[in-house]
Amino acid sequence: MALGCGDISLALLTDLYQFTMAYGYWRSGRHREIAEFELFFRDPPFEGGFSLYCGLQEVLLYLRDFRLSDEEIAYLESALPSTVDKAFYRYLKTVDASEVTVKSIAEGSVVFARVGFDCTSNVLAGKLYDIPVAGTVGHSYVTSFSSLEEVHPKVLEPAGGKDPAVDFLVLVEAWLQQVCQLLGVSPEHVNRGELAAFVSYGIAFPLNFLVLVDTYCVKRSGVPNFCAVALALHQLGYRAVGVRLDSGNLARQSVEIRSTFRACAKHFNVPAFEKLSIAISNNVSERSLLQLNQEDNEIDVIGVGTNLVTCPLQPSLGCVYKLVQVNGCPRMKLSEDQDKMTIPGSKTVYRLYDCHGHPFLDLMALEDEPPPSVGREMELHVLGRWEETRKVTPGATEVLHRVYFKDGQICQHLPTISDVKAHAQHSLNMLPSEHRKLHNPKPFKVALSEKLYHLLNNLRRTSHLQ
Repeated sequence: MALGCGDISLALLTDLYQFTMAYGYWRSGRHREIAEFELFFRDPPFEGGFSLYCGLQEVLLYLRDFRLSDEEIAYLESALPSTVDKAFYRYLKTVDASEVTVKSIAEGSVVFARVGFDCTSNVLAGKLYDIPVAGTVGHSYVTSFSSLEEVHPKVLEPAGGKDPAVDFLVLVEAWLQQVCQLLGVSPEHVNRGELAAFVSYGIAFPLNFLVLVDTYCVKRSGVPNFCAVALALHQLGYRAVGVRLDSGNLARQSVEIRSTFRACAKHFNVPAFEKLSIAISNNVSERSLLQLNQEDNEIDVIGVGTNLVTCPLQPSLGCVYKLVQVNGCPRMKLSEDQDKMTIPGSKTVYRLYDCHGHPFLDLMALEDEPPPSVGREMELHVLGRWEETRKVTPGATEVLHRVYFKDGQICQHLPTISDVKAHAQHSLNMLPSEHRKLHNPKPFKVALSEKLYHLLNNLRRTSHLQ
């Protein structure tokens, strides 16, 4: 049991879709694959230029003691669809963090936007207060698939359970050809990894099929892939729930998606398609709700998270937790909104210092790259100006990540509060004053190595988004 405040277990302090995705991985036999995620933030708080990194000790203690109790598993069984295999709940009883590795910057360090630390349909709230819980699927589930060969199992029984199982993947591919022809979309533009994720999720949750369609390109990939799986489910007697959008112009996209649903309903004679749900999320606030109400939209469901439970002045750091690698293969969330793209691959982060000992840039490089050399000029690409090449010569370098948790054990000395305070003060003193200004601070530069930049560009090209 993972304890938090008092005697309340925090093992369920997560979104429901984390458990639906876990079931999807387990159902397809992928739950033992090695995956790497990064935690980062996009913007510093209070319109400032940096943040101080704290809270690592609580995370490590949580991971060390993580277990799901029988009571928690019983609650999950009541909250998840009845189609979930009972063996999944037996599997959950064996889950702990003994195979988790956490690499992190030292607590109390100055940190900057987009630099990751490896490592709300909130389930705990539902259990404690009897609030109905609902969830979809995250971008990490979609990006974890790269080809249709990864779909397992490939068969699905028709609704009612009386007829033999059919090859669901073959059925979906047949529907995809018809959908692409109707929508005027080239099948070559459809992302096959996304299709594999949708098929796998549809097999796991045929009665609750609602997926994110903005991981790659909404019009050319996400919506066609969804329609193909939804129509295949309909053919087998199931009814899809709908789609979720988490980026871009939500109102405009909802109108376009509803138009597509109506076209499919008419062309394929499936009236239920017209009424499929369109859900949105992405930092929904009172201001954005007002703006949505002033625009034409076809939105049915609005997911309010951060702004529902926090104050609006500075509600949160806006952290992001995204998949970057599976089984040694880089993974990337692509989006028409460049700010929502993730940076792929297992990385090492270096802080570069000038000849006076002041930090001037954080460099993200692939883990297998040689470290930057002191006194040697190097080329890199600054985030936000990726197309430009910049040359720098570091006077000193520092590796920011250390391994803090491995094989179920904390493997670094945990500092006292006084130690963290002293380190934080030292980090702030080292930071040039132009980055510490209260108003309009100069942004601290974060950059990609040449090799990481080329990997990112190659993944963008192969997904037809460049």
